[in-house]
Amino acid sequence: MLQFANEWARAAWPEESGGLTTLLELLDYCRGRREQLRRSDSLSWEVGDEQLMRLLAPERRRQHEGMVAAMTRVVELARAEPAV
Repeated sequence: MLQFANEWARAAWPEESGGLTTLLELLDYCRGRREQLRRSDSLSWEVGDEQLMRLLAPERRRQHEGMVAAMTRVVELARAEPAV
């Protein structure tokens, strides 16, 4: 499992979002939560889970920055003078 996670993380989890270290922490977190949910017969994830929010914060920030950059570019294109 760890080898698979290592290979997958290099390809799929951006370094600016924490890279392999954060991905492995997320996998550990999810395994632990899965066990907790099994024991409690509950299907809910807690919305205010601070550990999960901490782990996901860099990826949320990266996505937000990408969206702002894309929207800024659209505004720049809309304001540009038409090519003649």
